[in-house]
Amino acid sequence: MKECVLTLAAKYPKQLTVCHINAQSQNDSVHQDEFKEIFANGDIDVIGVSETFFKPNNCLELEEYTVFSVSRKYRAGGGVALYIRKCFKCKVLAMSEGESYRPEYKILEVDTGLDKILIATIYRPPKVGYMDKFIEDMYSHILNYKLAVVCGDMNVGLGRNTSDTAVILEAINLCCLDLLNFEDTYHTATGSSVLDIIATNCIESVKEYGQVHAPEFSHHDALYAVFQISKIATVRNKFTYRSLKNFCATAFAAEAEITPWEKVCLEKDINSKIDCFNRLFMQLVDKHAPMKAASAKRYVTP
Repeated sequence: MKECVLTLAAKYPKQLTVCHINAQSQNDSVHQDEFKEIFANGDIDVIGVSETFFKPNNCLELEEYTVFSVSRKYRAGGGVALYIRKCFKCKVLAMSEGESYRPEYKILEVDTGLDKILIATIYRPPKVGYMDKFIEDMYSHILNYKLAVVCGDMNVGLGRNTSDTAVILEAINLCCLDLLNFEDTYHTATGSSVLDIIATNCIESVKEYGQVHAPEFSHHDALYAVFQISKIATVRNKFTYRSLKNFCATAFAAEAEITPWEKVCLEKDINSKIDCFNRLFMQLVDKHAPMKAASAKRYVTP
């Protein structure tokens, strides 16, 4: 999954990248480590997470992101979160209230620097109704945005002809959204189905979308989509620096005392003496404070 994320970010540095995963507990230390390993660099613009299992006022932070979450009030499990890159300004438009018997969702306005878009994530527990509040909140805002993106886990087989499926499809239609056409997103030993979604009100803006197995988290595939929209671009500046992480002044001074500085005096002219001194000194410095390569991000308008 990490390779997919890196490839996606490198291929579309100027487009909006959105990813969704069903984490099945970000309270699990192994899942936390995997999540940080995959997303810590901040290369994906929006990460939607369902089944976070977060408790109120307690969620997993990522340095490059601002996190917006909804947690259950009275029962364990469930929960959703949106991780938005810190270079984007965000405003909460609507959210669920933490009841375990209703769909859990968060709806944001995200300012990419050049455009304002609507981003939402939703988790609908199995066989739960009450979609009316989500529909009302979505419909009251979505008409104000030329691009809206919803990701989540609906817990219903979208390719099946059931009444439960019909309810979800009607809700998506009432929110003025079109589903991206994913293959089965949920896999078990007994079968597969499409439970997870990414949907948008501007299907023509989709540049690419797909899915990748994410067994490190759950039986759900991770979904991704790329949208053609103006945003602040990321530029990486490469540089080198001297690392003082393991520098020890005592060890440095001790080795300086046994350095053969007398070689400087054996040189015939002043230029040779300077070159000899610099060579001895830099050998000492390189050993105790070696050069390291690094990169830093900055944001520019494309």
